[in-house]
Amino acid sequence: MQFRLGDIAQINSGQTIRGRVGNDSNGTVGVIQMKDLNSSYSGLINLPYFVAEKAVSKKQILKKGDVIFLAKGNNNKAFVFNEDYSAVAVSLFFVIRTNKEMLLPGYLMWLLNNRKTQVYLKSIRSTAAIANVKKQVLENLLIELPSVEKQKLIAKVYYLGLKEDNLLLSLRQKTRVFNEEILMKLK
Repeated sequence: MQFRLGDIAQINSGQTIRGRVGNDSNGTVGVIQMKDLNSSYSGLINLPYFVAEKAVSKKQILKKGDVIFLAKGNNNKAFVFNEDYSAVAVSLFFVIRTNKEMLLPGYLMWLLNNRKTQVYLKSIRSTAAIANVKKQVLENLLIELPSVEKQKLIAKVYYLGLKEDNLLLSLRQKTRVFNEEILMKLK
């Protein structure tokens, strides 16, 4: 069965923040920016900068399970926010809150990141100075919706693949360092 994403999920723009985001040592709300994403854009690698709660809109505070979609730039990827701290995503992102009885966040992450969807998004994103995917495009995206059990299985396999990718990347980096140390000893 197919649904428009906008019919089964709420899609909002991220928090607009004027100026540069600084790290407030007394801040209680994280501000997720591009710099906080891993190289595959599939999750966070850095603890974000924190700001005072009064600096952000309460309705922009993320909930566990929100899908964060990078709308601007050439890498329009999604990840699921599952952190144990309050945070907002900056306006480079859309925040997608699914109806979890119909659409699981992990499945939506896989669906938005899979090759077929990425090719489609690339073909229709605006070609402004900075390429971007418009909210209306996401709202009108047709989603094939299998059973929740199948969604869980797809999401689990997808997460395992991401974990494997991260482990292989780490192994390559450690191998490179190890080889470099060996070569330095040989000179």
